[in-house]
Amino acid sequence: MKVKLGFILFEQKKTINKPDGDNLDLIGVSNDIGLHISRAQRIADLSRYKLIKKGWFAYNPMRVNVGSIGYAFEDEHIGIVSPDYVVFSCSDKIIPEYLLYLLKSDEGIEAIEKNASGAVRKRLYFSNLANIEIVLPSLDTQKKRLIAFNKIQNLGREIDLQTSNESLLSQLKKSILQEAIQGKLTEDWRKLHPDAESASELLKRIKAEKAKLIKEGKIKKEKPLPPISENEIPFELPEGWVWCRLGEIIMASENFNIHNELASSELINYVDIDAIDNKRQKIREPKLLPVNQLSSRARRVLKKGNIMYSLVRPYLHNLAIVEDDRDNYIGSTGFAVFDCLIIENKFVFWLLLSKYIEDIYMGFMDGFNSPSITNDQFRSTIIPFPSLEEQKAIVQKVESLMEKCRTLETEIAQSEQHAQMLMQAVLKEAFEPKPKETNSASPAYQTEDAMNLAAEPEVK
Repeated sequence: MKVKLGFILFEQKKTINKPDGDNLDLIGVSNDIGLHISRAQRIADLSRYKLIKKGWFAYNPMRVNVGSIGYAFEDEHIGIVSPDYVVFSCSDKIIPEYLLYLLKSDEGIEAIEKNASGAVRKRLYFSNLANIEIVLPSLDTQKKRLIAFNKIQNLGREIDLQTSNESLLSQLKKSILQEAIQGKLTEDWRKLHPDAESASELLKRIKAEKAKLIKEGKIKKEKPLPPISENEIPFELPEGWVWCRLGEIIMASENFNIHNELASSELINYVDIDAIDNKRQKIREPKLLPVNQLSSRARRVLKKGNIMYSLVRPYLHNLAIVEDDRDNYIGSTGFAVFDCLIIENKFVFWLLLSKYIEDIYMGFMDGFNSPSITNDQFRSTIIPFPSLEEQKAIVQKVESLMEKCRTLETEIAQSEQHAQMLMQAVLKEAFEPKPKETNSASPAYQTEDAMNLAAEPEVK
């Protein structure tokens, strides 16, 4: 049933008629907490102040459009309000709490805006409020919806708490990675594997392999890296680990001059920083472009298994592992592109996402428009280095914990979306009724189903 609020609400204009306000509390209204005892100084003559009783509403006509309306739920809300306020009560056709939900909803605020009067500063007097139309369901339906509203509101509070803790979730991820690179996640693993190859022995094997590849002409000889000094070491490592420079354990990708080697019309699978999803650390989709549309920065050869790390704004974590092979697969020179020698490349992947690395590069960055680190700074980065077997154990542990974090994030997002959908379904129907359809459930019935679902013992 569609009605105007004027048919189910009654304006209450009774004043206290006593200068001292009969010693009743002065009541104010806010959009956050509704009715509350006001801290405003009491004036000498309060006789014109309006009485508010339990079960009544009050609002400031000039602030109701931001939700400053309150309902007297408790005895503590009984008192007097400014003579400028509008005070009203409800008939037995509508449950007051149900009306409060409607008026404070986005749809209710929109209806208030439409019906308020005044050119510069709008006001909603009782006559304006009375003109607002709503769909008035039965009292039983209102009760069901109130149960659902309260469940959704409680869920919303949980979501708000979880959302406010998103920064804590972010901190948790950082802590996981920090504990990983300090060997704290795998303390038990080391106790169970005392005979694992030491990191120093692994490093010797990597250096020997790199020398062999250089001798065979498969990779170019690189500029020597400086030895690590004591004052560079930021924290103590577990027994069996060593410090090394990143450049010691990786093999840089080739550069390929596409403008000299390929026809101008030949298509390139090009990956620049925009092509990286820095939330999931994946390549979204390479850009398929002809050579003549690409700049000289398109040079890094990409192969399956390569790690790409953006040297531009590294704190944004534009990082990905190349997951497939493609023809003419080329990345920007804004990336360090490399493969790992005899080690677990996902260990280096997670290491590069750690706050330890982020903090180092924040100190290195140069440039105003595109603050970056250099390739030499990247290669010279000192990193904590465990055995190959422990690297694999670290990766397994980190990925298990990160999956739990992703599940929690998904649950928060789904719960929030579910709560909002249920609430908006009924509120939209209240102010924007649609005709029932003949052959399928109408929006009204669909809303009923949604609210009944929300009224079940648990909302998940």
